[in-house]
Amino acid sequence: MPRTLIEELKSNPDIVAECPCGHSFRLKNATMFYVDGPIPKDAQKTIETRKADIAKLLKRVAKERQALKARAEKATVFANLGRVLEKVAPAVKGFGYDPRDCRALFEPVDYIVFRGLSARNGQVDALIFADVKTGAGGLNQHQKQIKAAVENGKVAWDSFGGVL
Repeated sequence: MPRTLIEELKSNPDIVAECPCGHSFRLKNATMFYVDGPIPKDAQKTIETRKADIAKLLKRVAKERQALKARAEKATVFANLGRVLEKVAPAVKGFGYDPRDCRALFEPVDYIVFRGLSARNGQVDALIFADVKTGAGGLNQHQKQIKAAVENGKVAWDSFGGVL
């Protein structure tokens, strides 16, 4: 009686296979079966275990995806709220500068404050670059460079006449 291919593969201890994970094993130790034949119990058990593992993984991925979506939505709300608050900051009591002294730029800094401009004598005693931050927001790279330029006295005045 002729031997089947599976019997041939199992009879030779020198035949080695490698799974996609990189693990090598001898085929004589593997559970092999024909697709159109009955599935051995240990293979059926492995298949069911893998299906259960995949189902758990899919549930975890769905849960993490939902959490990421919720965090992204929350971050968007806070970012938009921050942009609105930047625009109304001079009107808020704790802002610290007279709103009439503020001129909005919003990029790269929110305001230049001409301190004293709106006072009775209109005496400007300082220029202040002011940026409104909400939450844990920090200065971006350009704002850090502007801050350093101001702190290092690299601020100048220029006037153009007869250009237009």
